[in-house]
Amino acid sequence: MIKKLSFGFMNHHEVSSKMGIEGIDYIASSAQVAKIAQIGDFFKTRIIFSPITNAQSIKIISSYKDNNFFVQTPIHHLILTDQKCEDFNTIAKIFPPLNHQKAKDELIKQLQDNQIDMLTSMQNAFSKNTKDLPFEDASYGLNELSIHFAICYTNLVKTNIITLSTLSKLLSTNPAISLKQNPTEVKANELLEDFLIIDMDKEFKLQNKYSLYDGNILYSKVQHLKKVCKKRAYNK
Repeated sequence: MIKKLSFGFMNHHEVSSKMGIEGIDYIASSAQVAKIAQIGDFFKTRIIFSPITNAQSIKIISSYKDNNFFVQTPIHHLILTDQKCEDFNTIAKIFPPLNHQKAKDELIKQLQDNQIDMLTSMQNAFSKNTKDLPFEDASYGLNELSIHFAICYTNLVKTNIITLSTLSKLLSTNPAISLKQNPTEVKANELLEDFLIIDMDKEFKLQNKYSLYDGNILYSKVQHLKKVCKKRAYNK
């Protein structure tokens, strides 16, 4: 996790200037990414870079092609912009902060060019009381884990930015590989496995004023989430 390196509360761009909110420049994160990448290259270390939210950082990581590096980007930075922060909307106060439109478009292009390996929900639950404060005092964080797949599917697959197969790699296959697991191997003696059954055609309108996606129509809904004890199942 990249730590906050400078004072600021959102991305440094037109919106922050208009709001009079101190912003954070992208160099705060890309400089740290460059340092970590060089250290990783020297020691030939496997590194999962998360969360990466600007194109320059991804370019730096991609320049070390022979290394075991993985880029993980929050889905929100591929969908939303810092305009969500307008009117001092503290629900959109997250870290790393949302980018401006051009930066978001650059990330999408890198996603399509297979330079992003994984997508994260950037889950960081918060107390509602800590959001009902002035923007500078409000907490960072968002709680979108329960609709993570629906957000990804609706905004990336339904819009033809990527295919469903690519989304599966970003959410499942590549994370398993990054953790040195075989994503296609199922062992009979494994104690617990999670199975998701999803209705891909199911649509619903999200109604949650503490969500970045309040009022959005989302597609695909989890119909069944069940933990199965494979060892017991095989013994029956």
